[in-house]
Amino acid sequence: MADLFDTLHALVDDLDAPPLAAAEVRRRGDRIRRRRIALQALATATVVAIVVWGLVVLLGDTTAPHASPPETRVNAALIGGSGHGRV
Repeated sequence: MADLFDTLHALVDDLDAPPLAAAEVRRRGDRIRRRRIALQALATATVVAIVVWGLVVLLGDTTAPHASPPETRVNAALIGGSGHGRV
């Protein structure tokens, strides 16, 4: 069975590109991190928009004027009153 270090050295020898400088590695990490943060922000904004849209659809139009209940008048004569005026 081959030694682990022998396998790793063989992989390094097979690489055609030279290793990157530390500054390049850092820049690549920064780009990846910024991309990840931007995608997380976009996903969060999308989820918030979907939840708000769902609440609007579920609750309906809350700005529409509500119909007032029908006006009811009670006849005083029917409830044993004197019959004078309206109640």
